[in-house]
Amino acid sequence: MFVSQENDFSYNMLTNSMNLVNPRSYTADQRTLKCNEIGCSKEYNCYAKLKSHKVTHTNDKPYVCNVLGCNKRYKRSGELIKHQLDHL
Repeated sequence: MFVSQENDFSYNMLTNSMNLVNPRSYTADQRTLKCNEIGCSKEYNCYAKLKSHKVTHTNDKPYVCNVLGCNKRYKRSGELIKHQLDHL
């Protein structure tokens, strides 16, 4: 899979004897997904991990506690689930 420079993430595809190889056949150290935020040098070999990391660069907190009177918000769903256990 090729991701263009217009997207949020840059995807460096390595070549094998100048022929592109199916990205799914790469080993973890052969494919690199880089965070494109200025000043950030984090790299991942899994899109989900990069996506999770990108949240650290924003103030967006889309996960809201639905308990009446509690309006706490979280960046990650796991943090919300952990918080909701406090209400039990």
